[in-house]
Amino acid sequence: RRIAEKLDYKAKKHGIRVLAVNPAHTSTHCHICGRKGRLNKLHFECQCGTYDRDYNASVNIGKRAIQVLKQAGRSKSR
Repeated sequence: RRIAEKLDYKAKKHGIRVLAVNPAHTSTHCHICGRKGRLNKLHFECQCGTYDRDYNASVNIGKRAIQVLKQAGRSKSR
């Protein structure tokens, strides 16, 4: 919680928007096909290929953030 507060403070200071996204299962599902894959130490393995586990999770978190922003945009236009 303390890290989130500090991140919020620093972001506001620099005019950057912070968006909270649920990170659950972002490292276990493929960022390309969405299938559940296997974690092998620092790698994520899927039928699509093998990726860095943190990279895979970060792309999935980014996709969730885009979905949240799209939903927020739809609710504002109504």
